[in-house]
Amino acid sequence: MLGHETDYLGRLAGQLPPFDLDSIGILHDRALEELRFEELSSEALICCSVANALQQHRNDDLMSERILKSAKMLYVNHTSVDLPPLYLLSHCLHELKQFGDQWYAEGMNLVNASEMKRSIVDAFIKAHARPL
Repeated sequence: MLGHETDYLGRLAGQLPPFDLDSIGILHDRALEELRFEELSSEALICCSVANALQQHRNDDLMSERILKSAKMLYVNHTSVDLPPLYLLSHCLHELKQFGDQWYAEGMNLVNASEMKRSIVDAFIKAHARPL
């Protein structure tokens, strides 16, 4: 957010219930314009948001795993064509923790899981992150 004017985002964040959907909708649209998201499709916006969150929490394993779980649910609910690598990675990491083995990512095991996770996440970030 550094270096960006975010007046509408601040206004949107400060809204308290009960919400007036007409004014919230206007603030939402203007906040997206402030962040230069207005030209993105819903799918691209989801992928961009996930990529930016992963980038922000790149060195925090707990947060990155939470983001991967969220990405998994976003894939289930929105069937984005770009989220399957994160969907599979989330399942893979869960299986490794629970059983010590997994069937989602070829060659991934307890020894190389961190390296392969970083590779998959970095590729997703490179493809979808936008500077804010």
